[in-house]
Amino acid sequence: MTNGLYNRFDARELRPQDRFEYWRAWCAEAIDVPMQLEPVRRLHYDFDASAEALTVGPIDFVEHRSGPAVGSWTREATAAAERLRLMLLAPTPKGTGSCHGQQRSLTSGAVLVGPTDGGWHTPDGLHGIQVNVPR
Repeated sequence: MTNGLYNRFDARELRPQDRFEYWRAWCAEAIDVPMQLEPVRRLHYDFDASAEALTVGPIDFVEHRSGPAVGSWTREATAAAERLRLMLLAPTPKGTGSCHGQQRSLTSGAVLVGPTDGGWHTPDGLHGIQVNVPR
């Protein structure tokens, strides 16, 4: 395996009132396209998030977990990144996602692929793996 760049984030290492904002900032730098991230409801101090990102050559692998959140991205951002994105999402009760203009339930898990606008709404949290490859 070639040398890669490894990046890790764990919100438990932070003061509870700082966790969401720090997670949002980490995602803005570590994920391949800018995302809009908001809490599902008023932030509670038990919000938790963690992620591990590995870059090997031109390929990125990101495993992420987060508490209740709403995330979205735009088609323009994914097109500008010139990468294909594959997100494998674990089942989440009451969760919904959107991709290619279609709403999807996340109760059985889901696969979201780009380039497209999309997002998720997960009142019970989210766990997924994202793989980004050059087009």
